[in-house]
Amino acid sequence: INGLSVTLANSGAAIGESSSSGTSVASSSINNPDSDSVTYSLSGTGSSNFSVDSSGNVTTNATLDFETAKSYSLTLTATTGDTTVTDTFTVNVGNVEELESALENNARVICIRPAAVLTADGYKSPADSMFDPFWNLLNEAGIPLVIHAGDSGYSSQGYAEDGFGANFGGGASYSPSIKAFNIERAALDWLMTMSLQKMYERFSNLRIVSVENGSSFLPDLFRKLPQQKNKLMGWFKEDPLELFKEHVWINPFWEDDPYEVADLMGPDRVVFGSDWPHIEGMPAPLDYVMELKEFSIDDQKKILLDNVSALNDPRPLR
Repeated sequence: INGLSVTLANSGAAIGESSSSGTSVASSSINNPDSDSVTYSLSGTGSSNFSVDSSGNVTTNATLDFETAKSYSLTLTATTGDTTVTDTFTVNVGNVEELESALENNARVICIRPAAVLTADGYKSPADSMFDPFWNLLNEAGIPLVIHAGDSGYSSQGYAEDGFGANFGGGASYSPSIKAFNIERAALDWLMTMSLQKMYERFSNLRIVSVENGSSFLPDLFRKLPQQKNKLMGWFKEDPLELFKEHVWINPFWEDDPYEVADLMGPDRVVFGSDWPHIEGMPAPLDYVMELKEFSIDDQKKILLDNVSALNDPRPLR
């Protein structure tokens, strides 16, 4: 025998913690020209959490826990007679316990900041395969994910004092700086990454809502996404801009142009927000109606009520 090779299940995606015993982890292939009887075994720290059958297929035999171990380095050994071959592979564990708890308690929305994710191995894109168990669970549950302005870790590169904060008092102590654009930069980077990494192709039931990030980044995204599609011929199976318009909702700041957002996204993808004194709200929420006066009554109702009401209804896959 020779040429033992392990192939991870689900294209190497992480295994969600709390996955049931018997969850497929990996399969294997081997060159066995004489059809000898082959015995398989597993070794490595934590290998007792896994089993291998007589065909070299690896499954879990225990519930995994992200807080206990974020990954396992395992070695599969195939033996026949006096010949032994091995292949080493890594199983990543996905952190979904908190999402499972939220869903069990009938959460209607999940809220995160638009930022790369800090892991034990450094920062990772939210589209990294290690987070596939999270996205798969959210995709199946059919509730929206809100990306909400927060400290996304952006630096002003010395042009302004870093750190996230808001000063609603104005006065002599306040002066404008490019730091004010970090919120929009973070939202643009996060949303572009989700599209460039084909998350809406991979998880077709995702609904993403950008809240308190403004909308002035949208024209830039609408230019850059088609440019990337044309530069990377064959990368996308579906038009990334059309998928973006299908899967994303935008909450503009009150001073943003809602007509521009509606022209780009459609009025059914614009949502009203009022969180005074936060920066997307107005002291009297109904004052925003005047900002929408050129919309039809039906489109005003969509923006002010119907769109967000529909988002609050779960849309599970099954």
